[in-house]
Amino acid sequence: MDARRFTMEPSTGHPRSRAAKASRPKPDPPTEFAHLTLSIQHLLDAEQLLESEATGLLAEAEAARQAWEQGDRETGRRHLAAVAGLTEALIRSGVLAPVDGQAVLRAAHSLLHRDGDSPA
Repeated sequence: MDARRFTMEPSTGHPRSRAAKASRPKPDPPTEFAHLTLSIQHLLDAEQLLESEATGLLAEAEAARQAWEQGDRETGRRHLAAVAGLTEALIRSGVLAPVDGQAVLRAAHSLLHRDGDSPA
């Protein structure tokens, strides 16, 4: 079996093609915003971030969510870009390990690259 084309299905242990994984629908924006916020909160709870660092990220994530819900995708994307930028700055400065910032970056980038969604 070609390991490049298959991954293991966690629930059954059977091989699953990457195409099957890619065909799953994206979570809806409210779910993705919740994941973004929880990822930041997790870093704070795990003491990977100081409260002052997490507060800025959480404020930007909340501003993005509110703009998104009001249908203002442009403003929402600006705030999501700020979340990504702040997270990347924390990684570059050594405050946050790259592996620890990945969940935040994935959630922010997933929302940044959504096309054609109706407001949440």
